[in-house]
Amino acid sequence: MRLRGTGSSPKYPDSTLMACHYLRLIFKQPFHQTQGFIDSLLKEMGHTNLSCPDFSCLSKRLSKLGLNLNCDSH
Repeated sequence: MRLRGTGSSPKYPDSTLMACHYLRLIFKQPFHQTQGFIDSLLKEMGHTNLSCPDFSCLSKRLSKLGLNLNCDSH
């Protein structure tokens, strides 16, 4: 049985997830491709110590923030 509030704290702040979401909307990519795209950008900029949240984390956390996750909506 899982108790509420006993999970680990979020690794990425909401602002990071929202930035990933906006890039996803701009380039009209699914979550998995967005993760790879952002990881590539970070690598090209020399930020090898940083990584993008994985696609399942993006999907789950963004839905909790109440953002529309559909790329086709305006």
